[in-house]
Amino acid sequence: MPAKANIAVLIPKAFAGPMPTPQEYTSFFRSAESLGFHSLWTTERIIHQINILDAFTALAWAATVTSRIKLGSAVTLALLRHPLVLARTVSSLDYLSGGRFILGLSLGGHPEELEAMEVNVRQRRRRLEETIALLRQLWDHPDVSFQGRHYHMEKATVAPHPTAGKRLPILLGGSADPLLHRVVAMADGWLASSSVLPDQLRERRDTLHRMARETGRETGTLEIGKLLYLAIDDDPARARKRIASSMQDYYGAGFDVDRLCPFGPPEVCARGIQPYLDAGVTTLMLGLAWPSVRELERLHHEVLPLLDTAVKQS
Repeated sequence: MPAKANIAVLIPKAFAGPMPTPQEYTSFFRSAESLGFHSLWTTERIIHQINILDAFTALAWAATVTSRIKLGSAVTLALLRHPLVLARTVSSLDYLSGGRFILGLSLGGHPEELEAMEVNVRQRRRRLEETIALLRQLWDHPDVSFQGRHYHMEKATVAPHPTAGKRLPILLGGSADPLLHRVVAMADGWLASSSVLPDQLRERRDTLHRMARETGRETGTLEIGKLLYLAIDDDPARARKRIASSMQDYYGAGFDVDRLCPFGPPEVCARGIQPYLDAGVTTLMLGLAWPSVRELERLHHEVLPLLDTAVKQS
């Protein structure tokens, strides 16, 4: 278990019914910062039947109404944007937020989105590698020339660069061995999805650390993030109904809330969270069904104190 773990908040932004107001989001973001949570994160979907906010727009709003809390994507669908566009979007967000941005990337797991954006599934791994290489070059240098298999450019400049003297972190989402190899070779950490259980997380962490040692990389340089949805309510049935409705609207009927989501009174939620900290998470992203300041306060005041000393906040 790490000496400390960051406790972060996932931005609720997918709703089958009415959406929260901008004022509710503003209060939620400011409360997350004032309570001392490490960061705010957002998932991304391009095509869905329910109401979903654009990920970067939500993060830009959060950046506008806060000043300290870090901001991250968990994850951005890397192949649905040209690397030049992605580099510009991320560097702009990082600049406007004062260097607070963390970029999570994935190959994308929804064929309908890849098809709609005319991405060849068989090319996506190589495209991801070229995207990461290009992002690093565009953020570090002007007049970038690149001749890859899928992307080509001559003397391309994207400015402003990320905050001077700071390497903008890139984390990769996924669980297969080839993805973990890419984490070690090209990225700053790994993001585990909402479907990864503690034993699986521990096994993947051990594999990642073994791969790092084999290449001479220090395991302490690798972040391990994890998405975990929960519902805090003294009435367990009401808590389950709230989180189950949200998860099934977003992930579908196959999402197993009883295995994957802590719900109920604070002590029950704490027991569900602790195994992920014990498995080696360095940043735990906790997601609520609604941007409720009251539930966020309960998370901070009633759940986190029940966890062991492996927890830290900003």
